[in-house]
Amino acid sequence: MCKKTYMRKHIGSILLLISISTAIYFDSLSNDFVHLGDHLQVYENPVIQHLHFENIKVLFTTDMVSMYTPLTGIWYMAIASIFGVTFAMPFHMFSFLLHLINLLLVYFIGYEIELI
Repeated sequence: MCKKTYMRKHIGSILLLISISTAIYFDSLSNDFVHLGDHLQVYENPVIQHLHFENIKVLFTTDMVSMYTPLTGIWYMAIASIFGVTFAMPFHMFSFLLHLINLLLVYFIGYEIELI
């Protein structure tokens, strides 16, 4: 099947999934940080506030907030290095975009193994 036909076949489903996700999560983009862990993981965490090799090393060799999450730490570090840690919106926006990417990956994997 040619790539153009393949995408045309899925565009309706993809737009529906993105629309539903956006409708559900759009309101959360304007929310502030939550004091259930964001303060320890993001805005009070000196490790993720500066993108340095030593900080990346710390993420892979220690557990932060009693959890070993180096990839999440690197994700937060990249966002913090671009936007800072003053506002939560960039963190919410990039998390939402990551969820959309995962949604599309699951959709296409499901299609390829004939679940959809």
